[in-house]
Amino acid sequence: NNDSSYFVKPKKPKRITSDRMSSQGVNTFDEMKYNVQVTSPELRNAFEPLPLYKEVAHSITPSTSHSINLSPLTFKGKREAHQAKKQKLLEQELMLPDMEFESDTINDPTRGISDVDIVPFDREAVIGVYNVYRGYVLQRMREVVTLSKTSTPENIERYFNDHLDTIRNGKIALNSAETDNVDPMHLEVIQLIFEAHLLRYLADYHESSGNRLTEVEAVKRKADDLNRTTIAKAKLIGPSFFNFLSETATMEMEKAKENPFSKNMARAYDMKFNYIVKPFLDWYNANLVQFLNASFDSNMQIEQHVTALRASLLTAMSKVNLPSSAIPASGESAATTPKDHQAVLDAFHHWSRALIHFYSGKHYLELFKRYASSAFRSSAENEFNEANDYFQSAYDMGQSVCVTPVPDYEPFYKYDDTDFTLTGEGSPILAEKLGNLEKAENGWTAGSKHCWYPFLDETESMWYYERRGIFSNVAIVSERSLDSMNKKSHPSVHPFPEKAIKFLEGAPLTQETAEHLWLRYMGLMYWEHAQMNYRNLFYQTGRDQEKKALGFLYKAVEQAQKSLPATWKAPLVTKATYLCRSFAEGTDTKKHIRDVEDTIEQLYVIELAEREEKKAAKKAEKMGYKSQRKVSMTDHWVDRSTNLPYRIALIALNATAYGAFVNDIVNETCPPIPDSVWERALDAKVRGEDPKKTIPEIARFEKIFDEVFQEHYCNKILLWREKEVPHSRNYYHLTYLYFEVRVKSSMSETQIQKEWEMFKPSFDVIYSDTCIGNGSIGDEQLHKSIRAMIKLLSSGSGSQKQLLLKELKNLKEKMPDIVHRDEIIRSISSLEGNLKDATKPIYCYLSIPMQKAMESQQQQMSNPDIKVVSGNAQYKSMKERMSAMRELRER
Repeated sequence: NNDSSYFVKPKKPKRITSDRMSSQGVNTFDEMKYNVQVTSPELRNAFEPLPLYKEVAHSITPSTSHSINLSPLTFKGKREAHQAKKQKLLEQELMLPDMEFESDTINDPTRGISDVDIVPFDREAVIGVYNVYRGYVLQRMREVVTLSKTSTPENIERYFNDHLDTIRNGKIALNSAETDNVDPMHLEVIQLIFEAHLLRYLADYHESSGNRLTEVEAVKRKADDLNRTTIAKAKLIGPSFFNFLSETATMEMEKAKENPFSKNMARAYDMKFNYIVKPFLDWYNANLVQFLNASFDSNMQIEQHVTALRASLLTAMSKVNLPSSAIPASGESAATTPKDHQAVLDAFHHWSRALIHFYSGKHYLELFKRYASSAFRSSAENEFNEANDYFQSAYDMGQSVCVTPVPDYEPFYKYDDTDFTLTGEGSPILAEKLGNLEKAENGWTAGSKHCWYPFLDETESMWYYERRGIFSNVAIVSERSLDSMNKKSHPSVHPFPEKAIKFLEGAPLTQETAEHLWLRYMGLMYWEHAQMNYRNLFYQTGRDQEKKALGFLYKAVEQAQKSLPATWKAPLVTKATYLCRSFAEGTDTKKHIRDVEDTIEQLYVIELAEREEKKAAKKAEKMGYKSQRKVSMTDHWVDRSTNLPYRIALIALNATAYGAFVNDIVNETCPPIPDSVWERALDAKVRGEDPKKTIPEIARFEKIFDEVFQEHYCNKILLWREKEVPHSRNYYHLTYLYFEVRVKSSMSETQIQKEWEMFKPSFDVIYSDTCIGNGSIGDEQLHKSIRAMIKLLSSGSGSQKQLLLKELKNLKEKMPDIVHRDEIIRSISSLEGNLKDATKPIYCYLSIPMQKAMESQQQQMSNPDIKVVSGNAQYKSMKERMSAMRELRER
């Protein structure tokens, strides 16, 4: 029936075609909004669109970032406000814990505090000194964990006493210019705090090792006395310093004992269970370590080794016999019940089975990368699924009596404990480490503060599934994430995320500014998914997604330059993000390096201006005025892949670009050298000879290369280093970058000594960062710095080679779980041989693994099956299955 009362023919919406967009002034924002309105109008319900930038520009007042508002500061009023706040908390019966060993906290929490600061309090300087001492103590704790495996208790106690004397005498080097303003009274209290920490750790070591138990309580009492003295002196110094300690030092004792490396060790909480744990750890060291370091050519070899491992595990398990003393007498602690002994036994048995499956999956994955056979990938995923089930069972059985850590738990990027909704024991990182994989999966699904769209962007869940080897889920989550983010996250259809407010850099929230940050976020997300596909050998899909990622970032910068004022700082960060990732073969090297250096200079202009602003604010505070400091603009300008500020990350991530840039200049300057000459030089190196002394073409090339490298890279690094705070972490990392790309080929003994004095503090900082647990980023930097140290000192005199030998032996002794043991031993042996016979070459750390990795990559890229493999077919079949399931549900 065509009666108009019953049927109204729908009108097609007027379509905006691409050829009419420019004439009508339609931008990407309008196009996306139009498409969403037509395809999914329900997303527009109760959503108020953002204003245009030109609509709010007139209401923006000029920036006052360089002006400081001053007001008189009275310590009495500050103390009264503090007392009122405490009283309000007491009235609400919110009894928050005060400092440890404090007395009478309920009646008078601030009893005995001086009314005024008797010495000036420079907060930033005190924090700098505090962090230096904290890092020193954490590094000592890290080294003790390693020394306890190889050294005697007497040597370890002597090691503790030596470092306790170092703290008492104040011999710790304060490597920061900001620490010059610390008053000696503040320094004395900080020394007492960390002396108490080290004493408590000494007592814990004696208690856990079962040695000198009679002295444990005496050492703890001494540490408690030092803490009481610390509190008394802090109160006399004044309220500012005491409040600082209340914020930082209350939980420092527990944090210092929570060494990140000690959590990686499988252990029982009670020493009474060690007779159960020891056979499993012996089995791990004697059998499993050989399996995980082996190389296999077929699945048959893997299966044979797994069968042997299971048999040896049963043999190790049979050595555990519950003695009669395990049966508790009446009134004995419940920790010694037979049920707990059985729980430890079952937990370690399941943990050992999980490790067999986990490393079997690793070997199957290597076979997949070598032969590109999906059968090996399926076998790997089956093994990983079995391992995950066993890890979860081990945690469920022994969570109250032992620790059974999971390997490869560290995420790709560094996270703080405060990055998650649930911190501490609720952190997904800790849950994954301990084997509580169900809780870890839920935590990563909820997302961290780095995820702006937790219900749409599931990239962190994708990383979790990739670490745990659940590759089918990786593909599903990746496709679902990209699809949801493209359809539902644009600012025209999704409220602007609260987590992204600080990235506006003070600009108003408008359609243009919101879309710019959205484009940057999408570019970074596509980049991470591209890297995931590369790691899983989906090269075609990875290249497609990488192209989209760079397109998003480029579009963000381009639109900002056209429609937003040049004073807005966010596009500069987006440009730095783009330049960190855009270099590839065929790129105009000179233009790319010029853009990189221009961006670095602009970032330094902002950084130096903010630094001057902080100095002015600090000066005003010293004069007795209260300054209203702005929140730092550049603190969050950090590249997560390197954990460095963008001004330094641009150099670190463009090391390859600088190498290509220097090569281009050298090739323009120096005539080409025939391949036959390079072959002669390689033969000379193999014989232990210096090709520069026997082949003039090589000597001329090396000289030109060193000169060009010094001019176009090293001198620029030194220039930027002068703009950093002297002896700060960024200052030392720039020093490390000075040596990372290349060590000069020919230097005199005096030059080598000068370069070593420049490199040594940087190496010590990287060593300390690795000790206190900066994750895989710190480990990689340590490996590179060891190679740079060997290249620098191996060409020096005998005394400089002896110094190198001492450093390498120190690394072998104190960092065996970080450095590659076989490689460090190979370097030490070759160096000892060279000291006896100078004609013998010195092996550079990690040369063989790097050569094998390069050969493996070349083999993969030359394999036609791997070269063209793509995840698109897998995604397509997956979408078909999902649509079929959706149709079934609708029926």
